[in-house]
Amino acid sequence: MNALTTPQNGQIAHLTAFDIMMNPEIMDRFERIAGVMASSKFAVPKHLQGNTGDCLAIIMQSAQWQMDPFAVAQKTHQINGVLGYEAQLVNAVITNRAPITGRLNFEWYGDWNKINGKEDKSWDKGIKVWATLKGETTPREIDISMGQVGGIRNSPLWGSDPRQQLAYLAIKRWSRLYTPDVILGVYTPDEIVEREELDVTPVQSTVKKHQGANGLKAQMAERGQSQETVIDMAPEFNTSALLAQITDTKTLEELKALAATFPTDLGEPAQTDIKNAYGWQKFYLQLIVDIEDAADVETINIVMGERFEPNSSSLSDAQIDNINSIYERKAAELTA
Repeated sequence: MNALTTPQNGQIAHLTAFDIMMNPEIMDRFERIAGVMASSKFAVPKHLQGNTGDCLAIIMQSAQWQMDPFAVAQKTHQINGVLGYEAQLVNAVITNRAPITGRLNFEWYGDWNKINGKEDKSWDKGIKVWATLKGETTPREIDISMGQVGGIRNSPLWGSDPRQQLAYLAIKRWSRLYTPDVILGVYTPDEIVEREELDVTPVQSTVKKHQGANGLKAQMAERGQSQETVIDMAPEFNTSALLAQITDTKTLEELKALAATFPTDLGEPAQTDIKNAYGWQKFYLQLIVDIEDAADVETINIVMGERFEPNSSSLSDAQIDNINSIYERKAAELTA
């Protein structure tokens, strides 16, 4: 039997996380299982041993997916204080739980011979993924090229089997766009690292760790100096830091203010990278404004159908999740 076989439990099969938390009997049962799970020495990874809270979270998630929590636990990692799920597991969940007729379909295009999946940024190699939602007749499709893959490619599969890894990514993007509820709040290790990189300074500290209070003060002073360098556009300009700042802007006004500090003498490819990042962030923030300002459901459906869906492959998973969340809230407000 497959390691991810779904348990036959009719009582839990269709419950949401909220339903589970509001049911004292189920929560009591899950808490007892979490205690057993956390006390295990070999059945769960080290980051879950003695950690009842995270074990409970995995049990609740497994119940919604109708999967064995011990099998799910083996497919998790702790990265930068965040619990991440392996791409293999996430894609198994999407394949089995998404409300589609049949299965997901794949079509790769381009020449995949001698490709360096860790670094390739070409636009002529990619994959199309499509499936038909239940109750519909027209397939929903997404197209992702290697040029649209982010810079975080930590999985060894990017080097050994980039076609497979791109398929994993495309399935996640497809689900976040068309069936976001299936994996809402669930991220793979690459996605977690990608999110964390927005919050750290890329300049490496020259101060050794574990030097007590003086060492900590020196590290903080060095960090402040490096951040000031980015803001003041010092000669040793760090493009990665600026790209992170662009992605981290929350309003069009904030993005416009940041754009006024952009240097114009960086050369390529830095200049193009900054221009593209600015363009897509402006597109994303404008989408939020237009959805929030919509006066009726028809207007937000037009925004989603004509602007969001055709361009979603160029947005990050977190941005797609946020747009879907805003859309659902706004639609509920307009139909209340």
